[in-house]
Amino acid sequence: LRQWGEQKLLEGYGAPSTVQHGAAPSGAYTFLARTNAGVIQKAINSPGKKLHFVGKGGLENYRVERILDVHRLYAHSGGEIRDSEIRKLKSFDRVVAYAEQINDPELKAIIKLVQNEDLALPQRLAELSLRSGPAEEAELVLTTLHRSKGLEWDTVELGECFDWDEFAKARSAGKADEYREELNLLYVGATRARKELNINTLAYHLNGLA
Repeated sequence: LRQWGEQKLLEGYGAPSTVQHGAAPSGAYTFLARTNAGVIQKAINSPGKKLHFVGKGGLENYRVERILDVHRLYAHSGGEIRDSEIRKLKSFDRVVAYAEQINDPELKAIIKLVQNEDLALPQRLAELSLRSGPAEEAELVLTTLHRSKGLEWDTVELGECFDWDEFAKARSAGKADEYREELNLLYVGATRARKELNINTLAYHLNGLA
């Protein structure tokens, strides 16, 4: 809110709550990612945990087929490319160049996920399905900032959204407005927690805690 010159800041008057950075959430919690691929990466990086993916369709609702299409190009594994946008690009290198050209956060996150997990990605995705179940049984609930609108959880962890240094440079150059949508999403995520909020590096810097 301060980024846009707001003087009246929100102050909660509910039950006792905490905001922290750098510490693992206690007990079951919800993770909010900027992108679908960020949701998938967090789930992969949380081995053994019982998972719940928010929304109808569960895991499949997080564009898994599109991720696999990019992986098919990366691994030269063949098979039909179902996503029309990815199919037109024809190679992984072109996907990378295209993501940079249009500055697409989701596609960039997919590329990073594919490169991180390498040839094991299809197996990792299949394993996530086996660990997925209802929310009341989950140790880790996952969704995106977009999908979190209107929802609340006791404990929330915010995934990284965008690079703080790049934003600081843009703000110094009077171009902070280019990040308005991203900061609004961060605001949405930060207001989803009822009891415990684990902020990301960006929120840490924005609140002058660094």
